[in-house]
Amino acid sequence: MVIEDNVWIGGQVSVLPGVRIGRDTVVGIHAVVFDDIPSGVIVGGNPARVLRRLDSDASGDNRGE
Repeated sequence: MVIEDNVWIGGQVSVLPGVRIGRDTVVGIHAVVFDDIPSGVIVGGNPARVLRRLDSDASGDNRGE
């Protein structure tokens, strides 16, 4: 399992081995992640699926400031 930078994972989420979760991604509560998740999306459900894309101009990652 690889979790990239600036990822938020909700409670009681199951992530199966070998899955990559992309940067700037939100995984909703109770999601079951079977496949790789792209960067900059919100996912949820069982199996987890993309619910919507996040605005790439509005990243919450401010560690560089």
